[in-house]
Amino acid sequence: MTPGASITRLPKRSLLRGAAQAGAGVALAVGGHLVDFGRLTVPAVLGRGSAYSAAHRRAQAALPAGRLALLADNALWLMEPGGPRRLASGTGGWLQDPAWSPDGAALAYTHVQFRPPTAATSPGGMLWPSGEVFAVRPSAGSSAVEGPTALLRREALNETLVSAVWSPDGATLYAVRRRPSPFNPTSVQSDILGVDLAGGGRSSVIATGDLGSAGGLGDVAEVAAGPDGSLAVLGTTGPAVTGVQDVALFHILPDGTRRELASTAMTAPVPGLDFLVYLRFSPDGRYLAFAAGEGPAGLAGFAGPAEGTGHAGLAGIANDSGTSTVARSFLSFGPGAASAHGARGWPWVADLYTGELRRVPVAGLDDLAGLVWLADQERLLVLDAQGLAVVTIADGTLARVEGLPRLAATALAYSPAV
Repeated sequence: MTPGASITRLPKRSLLRGAAQAGAGVALAVGGHLVDFGRLTVPAVLGRGSAYSAAHRRAQAALPAGRLALLADNALWLMEPGGPRRLASGTGGWLQDPAWSPDGAALAYTHVQFRPPTAATSPGGMLWPSGEVFAVRPSAGSSAVEGPTALLRREALNETLVSAVWSPDGATLYAVRRRPSPFNPTSVQSDILGVDLAGGGRSSVIATGDLGSAGGLGDVAEVAAGPDGSLAVLGTTGPAVTGVQDVALFHILPDGTRRELASTAMTAPVPGLDFLVYLRFSPDGRYLAFAAGEGPAGLAGFAGPAEGTGHAGLAGIANDSGTSTVARSFLSFGPGAASAHGARGWPWVADLYTGELRRVPVAGLDDLAGLVWLADQERLLVLDAQGLAVVTIADGTLARVEGLPRLAATALAYSPAV
């Protein structure tokens, strides 16, 4: 993939809306803008049967082949033909951000806890959360589970390590590190760590202020890793006048070239997104899927086609002819915090070769809690208040996955590896 012909910079504004946090959740007290506080969403109750609304009773789909893990009841579960197998528990705190390794053998997640207040916790001894990244390895031939083993430990009591993702070759783990500012105990400093899983070395890949303009990236919230070595990053932008800022989505190439793909700013070229969350590269790295508000109908551009790609765009995706309205904005502290407000979300897909951005033409999904690509790159597996569904990107066809045990799920991780 070659760098884009231009880098689009969106005007920034300072208004209390939409937000900056890895994972969906609503903030509690002071530390809420540091980490997901238990995903205060309306959970997806799998196995509802007739409780589905008519709007979502489109068709039925079988569970795709591979390994599906769900976060429910503060535990991680592997969905298997004989019933769900418990992989890890959030005892003493909660779990978030499950992510499979590329070979489907290991499942990473963050375990967040509140440590007793100490002088090292934050300036003035204020209580802040801490979180570390662990992994479990469920056996494919038995009920045995290896782990949990630590992949990324905090270096201070006040560190919270979230949004961990594997590089496509499995050699590197990326995670967002969030800490209290040494100058203000109610402010956060954040960066993205890259960890060599073989040698154990770690380095700061992207830090606060590295991206954007007019003050740079104020708060890194979420990261995804592409097969070509590029990264997708969510972070707040603009001056922090009110303490809550707009969120922007950046694509960063291995050579450091970056461009802004989308923003929740009212002045953004693609308006009405309201929140941005769940960054997912397609298996070949050409597309980036994410969840956002309704925005406009049809096709939009964010930065123009990348030079020398010769690609024509999202083939087969027809324009949505429905009337679009600007979705409501949300007073929140997390990029997915709209989920906690009974909001509707839509899958969006950015073509990183051509600069095209499109909302998948499906009806809005209540409390959209996660999405992942399926191996054919033509469909997404989504989790919302109604359960699991398979959505065809080209025409928005939605088919509900039936026959699953009843679980109140708030996150998912999927690997096509068996």
